[in-house]
Amino acid sequence: MGILQEYRRIMTEEYKLRAYSQPAHLILNSGYIAPQEEIHWEVDQIMEDIKLSTVPRYITHWLDLDNRHFVEVKNEDGSTRPGVLESVSAHTHLLGVLVSRALSKMYGPDFGDPESEHPRTVDGYTFRQIMEACRLHDLPENDIGDIPDDGNMGRANKAELEVKYYREKIYHKYSPRESELRGQAFKLLDAMDDPTSATGRLLHVADKSAAVLTALVYG
Repeated sequence: MGILQEYRRIMTEEYKLRAYSQPAHLILNSGYIAPQEEIHWEVDQIMEDIKLSTVPRYITHWLDLDNRHFVEVKNEDGSTRPGVLESVSAHTHLLGVLVSRALSKMYGPDFGDPESEHPRTVDGYTFRQIMEACRLHDLPENDIGDIPDDGNMGRANKAELEVKYYREKIYHKYSPRESELRGQAFKLLDAMDDPTSATGRLLHVADKSAAVLTALVYG
Protein backbone atom coordinates (compact mmCIF):
# COMPACT_ATOMS: atom_id res chain seq x y z
CA MET A 1 0.00 0.00 0.00
CA GLY A 2 1.37 3.44 -0.96
CA ILE A 3 1.93 6.20 1.57
CA LEU A 4 -0.95 8.32 0.25
CA GLN A 5 -3.35 5.38 0.35
CA GLU A 6 -2.32 4.57 3.91
CA TYR A 7 -2.77 8.22 4.86
CA ARG A 8 -6.29 8.19 3.43
CA ARG A 9 -7.11 5.00 5.35
CA ILE A 10 -5.85 6.42 8.66
CA MET A 11 -7.62 9.74 8.22
CA THR A 12 -10.87 8.00 7.35
CA GLU A 13 -10.68 6.04 10.60
CA GLU A 14 -9.95 9.29 12.47
CA TYR A 15 -13.00 10.97 11.02
CA LYS A 16 -15.19 8.07 12.08
CA LEU A 17 -14.41 9.02 15.68
CA ARG A 18 -15.91 12.46 15.30
CA ALA A 19 -19.38 13.27 16.46
CA TYR A 20 -20.13 14.92 13.15
CA SER A 21 -18.45 12.33 10.92
CA GLN A 22 -19.89 11.46 7.54
CA PRO A 23 -20.34 8.03 5.98
CA ALA A 24 -17.01 6.45 5.10
CA HIS A 25 -17.62 6.56 1.32
CA LEU A 26 -18.12 10.34 1.51
CA ILE A 27 -15.01 10.81 3.63
CA LEU A 28 -12.81 8.92 1.20
CA ASN A 29 -13.91 11.17 -1.64
CA SER A 30 -14.15 14.45 0.23
CA GLY A 31 -11.83 17.41 -0.12
CA TYR A 32 -10.49 17.36 3.44
CA ILE A 33 -7.52 15.19 2.42
CA ALA A 34 -4.76 17.63 1.56
CA PRO A 35 -2.63 17.09 -1.56
CA GLN A 36 0.64 15.41 -0.70
CA GLU A 37 2.71 18.49 -1.56
CA GLU A 38 0.75 20.49 1.02
CA ILE A 39 1.45 17.82 3.62
CA HIS A 40 5.14 18.10 2.75
CA TRP A 41 5.04 21.89 3.15
CA GLU A 42 3.36 21.54 6.55
CA VAL A 43 5.97 19.07 7.75
CA ASP A 44 8.81 21.31 6.53
CA GLN A 45 7.43 24.27 8.50
CA ILE A 46 6.87 22.21 11.64
CA MET A 47 10.42 20.88 11.49
CA GLU A 48 11.75 24.46 11.23
CA ASP A 49 9.80 25.32 14.40
CA ILE A 50 11.40 22.35 16.13
CA LYS A 51 14.90 23.34 14.97
CA LEU A 52 14.37 26.81 16.41
CA SER A 53 13.91 25.19 19.83
CA THR A 54 17.52 23.94 19.63
CA VAL A 55 19.15 27.28 18.77
CA PRO A 56 20.96 28.81 21.79
CA ARG A 57 19.80 32.27 22.86
CA TYR A 58 22.46 34.98 23.10
CA ILE A 59 21.95 35.04 26.88
CA THR A 60 23.98 31.80 27.03
CA HIS A 61 27.05 33.88 26.18
CA TRP A 62 26.35 36.32 29.00
CA LEU A 63 26.04 33.43 31.42
CA ASP A 64 29.32 31.95 30.13
CA LEU A 65 27.91 28.44 29.89
CA ASP A 66 30.38 25.72 29.08
CA ASN A 67 30.09 22.98 26.48
CA ARG A 68 28.23 20.67 28.86
CA HIS A 69 25.12 22.71 28.11
CA PHE A 70 25.31 22.17 24.35
CA VAL A 71 24.78 19.32 21.92
CA GLU A 72 25.55 18.85 18.25
CA VAL A 73 22.56 19.25 15.95
CA LYS A 74 22.73 17.95 12.39
CA ASN A 75 21.95 20.22 9.46
CA GLU A 76 20.32 18.97 6.29
CA ASP A 77 23.64 19.07 4.42
CA GLY A 78 25.25 16.75 6.95
CA SER A 79 27.17 19.44 8.82
CA THR A 80 26.58 20.14 12.50
CA ARG A 81 26.05 23.19 14.66
CA PRO A 82 25.99 23.79 18.42
CA GLY A 83 22.51 23.37 19.84
CA VAL A 84 20.70 23.10 23.14
CA LEU A 85 18.44 20.40 24.48
CA GLU A 86 14.73 21.10 24.23
CA SER A 87 13.26 22.91 27.22
CA VAL A 88 9.74 22.32 28.48
CA SER A 89 8.86 25.78 27.18
CA ALA A 90 10.09 24.82 23.71
CA HIS A 91 7.87 21.74 23.88
CA THR A 92 4.93 23.97 24.82
CA HIS A 93 5.64 26.16 21.79
CA LEU A 94 5.70 23.10 19.55
CA LEU A 95 2.42 21.84 21.00
CA GLY A 96 0.81 25.16 20.09
CA VAL A 97 2.22 24.92 16.56
CA LEU A 98 0.90 21.40 16.04
CA VAL A 99 -2.52 22.16 17.49
CA SER A 100 -2.90 25.40 15.53
CA ARG A 101 -2.08 23.69 12.25
CA ALA A 102 -4.37 20.77 13.02
CA LEU A 103 -7.26 23.13 13.79
CA SER A 104 -6.70 24.88 10.47
CA LYS A 105 -6.92 21.57 8.65
CA MET A 106 -10.01 20.49 10.59
CA TYR A 107 -12.04 23.70 10.55
CA GLY A 108 -10.46 25.88 7.88
CA PRO A 109 -7.78 28.61 7.93
CA ASP A 110 -10.22 31.16 9.39
CA PHE A 111 -11.12 29.00 12.39
CA GLY A 112 -11.80 31.15 15.43
CA ASP A 113 -12.86 34.24 13.50
CA PRO A 114 -16.27 35.29 14.91
CA GLU A 115 -17.56 35.71 11.35
CA SER A 116 -16.23 32.38 10.10
CA GLU A 117 -18.15 29.15 9.62
CA HIS A 118 -16.37 27.70 12.65
CA PRO A 119 -15.78 30.27 15.41
CA ARG A 120 -15.55 27.35 17.88
CA THR A 121 -14.72 23.68 17.81
CA VAL A 122 -17.50 21.10 17.71
CA ASP A 123 -17.23 20.82 21.50
CA GLY A 124 -17.36 24.56 22.07
CA TYR A 125 -13.77 25.86 22.45
CA THR A 126 -12.42 29.07 20.94
CA PHE A 127 -8.92 29.33 19.49
CA ARG A 128 -7.79 31.51 22.42
CA GLN A 129 -9.08 29.00 24.96
CA ILE A 130 -7.26 26.16 23.22
CA MET A 131 -3.99 28.10 23.08
CA GLU A 132 -4.38 28.96 26.77
CA ALA A 133 -4.75 25.26 27.59
CA CYS A 134 -1.59 24.57 25.58
CA ARG A 135 0.25 27.25 27.57
CA LEU A 136 -0.96 25.88 30.89
CA HIS A 137 -0.55 22.16 30.30
CA ASP A 138 3.05 21.76 31.52
CA LEU A 139 3.43 24.73 33.87
CA PRO A 140 3.37 22.43 36.95
CA GLU A 141 6.74 21.12 35.76
CA ASN A 142 8.22 24.36 37.11
CA ASP A 143 7.79 22.67 40.50
CA ILE A 144 7.71 18.92 39.86
CA GLY A 145 10.05 18.70 36.86
CA ASP A 146 9.52 16.90 33.57
CA ILE A 147 8.48 13.41 34.60
CA PRO A 148 8.79 10.74 31.87
CA ASP A 149 5.52 9.14 30.87
CA ASP A 150 6.94 5.65 31.41
CA GLY A 151 4.58 4.35 34.06
CA ASN A 152 7.01 4.72 36.98
CA MET A 153 5.06 7.52 38.62
CA GLY A 154 1.41 6.97 39.39
CA ARG A 155 -0.92 9.18 37.36
CA ALA A 156 -2.99 9.95 40.45
CA ASN A 157 0.06 11.18 42.35
CA LYS A 158 1.17 13.36 39.43
CA ALA A 159 -2.35 14.74 38.99
CA GLU A 160 -2.49 15.64 42.67
CA LEU A 161 0.78 17.59 42.39
CA GLU A 162 -0.45 19.37 39.28
CA VAL A 163 -3.73 20.40 40.93
CA LYS A 164 -1.80 21.75 43.92
CA TYR A 165 0.43 23.81 41.63
CA TYR A 166 -2.47 25.27 39.64
CA ARG A 167 -4.45 26.05 42.81
CA GLU A 168 -1.56 27.82 44.53
CA LYS A 169 0.13 29.61 41.65
CA ILE A 170 -2.16 30.01 38.64
CA TYR A 171 -5.91 29.61 39.07
CA HIS A 172 -6.61 32.72 41.16
CA LYS A 173 -4.35 34.97 39.05
CA TYR A 174 -6.87 35.68 36.29
CA SER A 175 -8.85 38.90 36.14
CA PRO A 176 -12.65 38.63 36.52
CA ARG A 177 -13.14 39.32 32.80
CA GLU A 178 -10.99 36.25 32.05
CA SER A 179 -13.13 33.86 34.09
CA GLU A 180 -14.58 32.15 31.01
CA LEU A 181 -11.12 31.82 29.45
CA ARG A 182 -9.81 30.24 32.64
CA GLY A 183 -12.79 27.92 33.04
CA GLN A 184 -12.70 26.64 29.49
CA ALA A 185 -8.91 26.26 29.42
CA PHE A 186 -8.90 24.16 32.61
CA LYS A 187 -11.89 22.19 31.36
CA LEU A 188 -9.89 21.37 28.23
CA LEU A 189 -6.88 20.31 30.30
CA ASP A 190 -9.11 17.77 32.03
CA ALA A 191 -10.47 16.70 28.65
CA MET A 192 -7.00 15.67 27.47
CA ASP A 193 -7.65 12.38 29.29
CA ASP A 194 -11.17 12.03 27.89
CA PRO A 195 -11.27 10.01 24.64
CA THR A 196 -14.79 11.28 23.91
CA SER A 197 -13.64 14.91 23.74
CA ALA A 198 -12.68 15.89 20.18
CA THR A 199 -10.47 18.82 21.20
CA GLY A 200 -9.09 17.07 24.27
CA ARG A 201 -8.09 14.14 22.11
CA LEU A 202 -6.39 16.53 19.66
CA LEU A 203 -4.26 18.07 22.43
CA HIS A 204 -3.39 14.66 23.83
CA VAL A 205 -2.22 13.31 20.47
CA ALA A 206 -0.28 16.49 19.66
CA ASP A 207 1.41 16.41 23.08
CA LYS A 208 2.60 12.83 22.61
CA SER A 209 3.58 13.34 18.96
CA ALA A 210 5.72 16.37 19.74
CA ALA A 211 8.41 14.28 21.46
CA VAL A 212 8.70 11.96 18.47
CA LEU A 213 9.09 14.84 16.04
CA THR A 214 11.70 16.56 18.20
CA ALA A 215 13.68 13.32 18.47
CA LEU A 216 13.88 13.26 14.66
CA VAL A 217 15.64 16.63 14.68
CA TYR A 218 18.26 15.47 17.18
CA GLY A 219 18.67 12.15 15.37
